[in-house]
Amino acid sequence: IEQATMSFGYGLQLSLLQLARAYTVLTHDGELLPVSFEKQAVAPKGKRVIKASTAREVRDLMVSVTEPGGTGTAGAVDGFDVGAKTGTARKLVNGRYVDNKHVATFIGFAPAKNPRVIVAVTIDEPTANGYYGGVVAGLPFKKIMGGSLNILGISPTKPLTAAAVKKRLN
Repeated sequence: IEQATMSFGYGLQLSLLQLARAYTVLTHDGELLPVSFEKQAVAPKGKRVIKASTAREVRDLMVSVTEPGGTGTAGAVDGFDVGAKTGTARKLVNGRYVDNKHVATFIGFAPAKNPRVIVAVTIDEPTANGYYGGVVAGLPFKKIMGGSLNILGISPTKPLTAAAVKKRLN
């Protein structure tokens, strides 16, 4: 039963920080990095947990999530290829999963080919705009990721729309 429930996202519980740390495996070519909240003078040494080629392959596949037809188009950041995963889970109440309480999650990285930023967003029991992670958590993800890339001065990896150019200039 445990293997079956884990296959569709139940039966495993992580904090948002643990999930973001797990994504360092993808963004650093298969190496799990220690958590840090400050810029390090020397890049931290990671522990290899998967092949670099596997990490790059998964990273490339995750870009489709924010492209047209994906579940996370609300998290697309203009001018950047973004790799992401959306999540929507029913909450456990009194030992049963209920249909009216959810947790919406959106986690991703950018730029997808050479990731510099990981952003993870969870909304507990969303009440506006539905409850799906791709929509509810995707919108704040987009704002946080876009702002972070801009503050860090990271150049766009694909053409910007006219609206995005105007916004970056202001």
